[in-house]
Amino acid sequence: MDEQSERGFSGESAMKVSVERLPGNQAVLEVDLDAVAVGEAMQRAFAKLVKTINVPGFRRGKAPRQLFERYVGKQMLYDEAVEQLAPVSYARAVDEADLEPLEQPEVDILEFGEGQGFKYRATVLVKPEAKLNDYRSIAVPVEPVPVTEEAVQELVAGLLENQAFLEPAGAGAELGPGMLATLEVRKVDSQGAAGPEAEQHTLDLSGTQVLEGEQAQLAGARVGETRIIGARMAAGDGETSGSTDQQWAVTVTGLVRKRLPEFNDEFAGSLGRDETAEELLERLRERLRLLSEERARHSQLDQVAERLLAQTEVDIPEVMVENRLGSAIREYRSTLEAQGISLERDLASTGRSIADLAGELLLPVRRAIKLDLALEAVARAEGLQATGEDMEQAARRFAPAAGSSPWAEAGRRAWLRNTVLRRKAMHLLSRLAEENAARKEVAGEGEDAI
Repeated sequence: MDEQSERGFSGESAMKVSVERLPGNQAVLEVDLDAVAVGEAMQRAFAKLVKTINVPGFRRGKAPRQLFERYVGKQMLYDEAVEQLAPVSYARAVDEADLEPLEQPEVDILEFGEGQGFKYRATVLVKPEAKLNDYRSIAVPVEPVPVTEEAVQELVAGLLENQAFLEPAGAGAELGPGMLATLEVRKVDSQGAAGPEAEQHTLDLSGTQVLEGEQAQLAGARVGETRIIGARMAAGDGETSGSTDQQWAVTVTGLVRKRLPEFNDEFAGSLGRDETAEELLERLRERLRLLSEERARHSQLDQVAERLLAQTEVDIPEVMVENRLGSAIREYRSTLEAQGISLERDLASTGRSIADLAGELLLPVRRAIKLDLALEAVARAEGLQATGEDMEQAARRFAPAAGSSPWAEAGRRAWLRNTVLRRKAMHLLSRLAEENAARKEVAGEGEDAI
């Protein structure tokens, strides 16, 4: 027996559903289950409760149903049967009605009894539908930035840097550009004496051509040499701290040079693709070209979304905002925790409260909800469909949380389908916007668009 039949009703039982849409994004579902479903639910309710209640004269779980009902009262079985039937049947009814509820429904039981069936009315707030203007006239081109040789050479420089190697600086070497220096730093007191406690630092000048600031005071220093410099070395982050007369004794304990390999066929072949330097350059150009196209596409999608939002009309229920805001805060918390930071620590360090964070997220959340509703309206207008494969992929990607109740899962199929349809609607709008922009350019109309 599957999970639905264990908790709800079997395939042998029948269910009828009628739906009425009311103003204010309300929907009323009237659900009618037959006597078979009620009989099955009553038996399951007995099987569950008999294991939890002692009936005099019987071991727990062994009392006959007739005696059990006489001992505890039939109403207890009715209540348990309704608790099993209502959420599962409601979730199935919501799927059949193609609704996406925003909260748990108000349920009014109209009929329940063995031999009578189970009939109830569920009133629930559902997702609103947005109104659109002429979204098909949106025109936004996709404009990749041309790939320059300067950008290619920056990639080459990065590859060379990754393959760089260190070599001893040699006897008599002096600290300067192209060096990596290890330093021992001690604070100098007001009497000019260096303290006993030393901090170890590394000074990377491998890519530096000119020494600036306090670093310039170390230029030309050799291994073993100690120099007195200003306060910036003490901060360790390039910023002055303390008084201007604070000084530090810096001893150079090691010097090495960073050598970059030559960019040639041998270097290109060493990267594991068995290609020449020219082939590597061409591959880098292609990578940059694809990256430029991807960025241009994302930019176009952002512009299309903004123009769609500008012509969308919809009243967003506050419960949608509250739900999405809660999700956004949980996502923010998860992002911080992945970095080893708690939300409480983050808020304390920035002097913010949860209310402040919610305020920061409110506008982006409202925008995201409005865009979702606009894209769903486009999908309806265009008759877009989610295939079985689409739904299976979405279900795998967005698996329900462990322990989710049937009430919470009601409308999940509609949610998955809308997730698929929003993506398809955005793809359609992008294509239309690109085609419209191309036509305007040919007609000499420029880039003016809705």
